Amino acid sequence: MISFFITYGLTILFVEKGDEYPISFVKQPISNLLMLIDFRSVSVFECMVCFSFWASLVSELGMYFFVDHRFLWPLTGLMSLGIIWTVIQVLNILDKEEEEENSEEGI
Repeated sequence: MISFFITYGLTILFVEKGDEYPISFVKQPISNLLMLIDFRSVSVFECMVCFSFWASLVSELGMYFFVDHRFLWPLTGLMSLGIIWTVIQVLNILDKEEEEENSEEGI
């Protein structure tokens, strides 16, 4: 559960807020490194679901070395991307309902 919250936080920081002040100093070197590996790999910063899978690897490594010695990454990665996809879908549904209410009221 802790791994999911860390993953979700990293995903929000790097995908949604990655171009803003404190995160851009961390994101830029990582992007440059990924560009050396493959120019398409930088697109992971544009997709919350994709990034959450790899962010769970980082959180699992941190928890493995600093908290306990259980490494469940592929499982936690798949769970994280599924949960984040579900959250995005729910937020999209709520946004559609809000837009429909505003259009009915004439706002």
